[in-house]
Amino acid sequence: MVSFVALYRGDRLQTAKLVAVTADPEIISRVAEQLLSEPPEHPEDPILGGLHERRARALELMSEGP
Repeated sequence: MVSFVALYRGDRLQTAKLVAVTADPEIISRVAEQLLSEPPEHPEDPILGGLHERRARALELMSEGP
C-alpha cells in the first residue's frame, strides 16, 4: 500500500491546484510526526474523540516508516 503527501495551493480548498506530490518515506514520516503533535480539535465530543484516536494510531504507524 502506498502513502503519499500532496501539496496544494489556492484561495480556497475547492479551487486549490496541485503543486507537488511525494511518496518519499522520510517526508511521510516527518509529516505524520508533525500532525501527531497537533491537539484534538474537539476533545469534549466522544465521536470526534474516537476519530482522533484512530487517526493518531494511523499517523503513529506512518511515522514509523515502511
